[in-house]
Amino acid sequence: MILLLSTASHLIWLGRYSERLYYYDDVMKQLIKGDLKKSQIQHLVAHLGFAADANESLKTMKAQMMTDLTQNIIPSVIQSIETNVQEAKGVIGKDTAELYNLIKRLSSAGTYRAATLQLYACNAAMAQEHVTVVCFWQLGRHFERLERAVLLNEDSMAASLEFKHWINKLPENTRWRELIRLTNQMIRSKQFSDFTLISQEFSIILKQGV
Repeated sequence: MILLLSTASHLIWLGRYSERLYYYDDVMKQLIKGDLKKSQIQHLVAHLGFAADANESLKTMKAQMMTDLTQNIIPSVIQSIETNVQEAKGVIGKDTAELYNLIKRLSSAGTYRAATLQLYACNAAMAQEHVTVVCFWQLGRHFERLERAVLLNEDSMAASLEFKHWINKLPENTRWRELIRLTNQMIRSKQFSDFTLISQEFSIILKQGV
């Protein structure tokens, strides 16, 4: 399969937004259960940009984050998933696209938890698509994980290795070799500056062609 540049990009963003929805759903669950300490919430607000005042009480910050997640962030992510599915539906199966459409219907009803759970079915279907489609989708998922690990100052080793694994699975293109070199460089250095180079190169490759 030969993918258009735009289609490959939409598959990558589909993977990224899917992982983002999983993560935000997990944050919501932790907020509801009271698993997050004030310092942890302040860390999330500082590095991921949640609309919450880090100087407020724990109770107020939790309420502000929940409001931001349910009213702004999650609806926006779900809309982005739908947009990228529509743009990529020419290369994914009809049944797979319909599974994704259910996410939007569930979210429209305000059942965000059910919408997130629907992603498991979507992922299972995507894993059965054409190998090239799967590669770009997985590349997006693991880049999202890598970026989040870097932004939160977490150990990025596992995410780096997974990202590198899926780069190696992509169609032959000499530019991807440079991305692998930069990923290896980041694995060794663990520096944010090296992640920035990966991100820049990733963007350049997608703009120039796949």
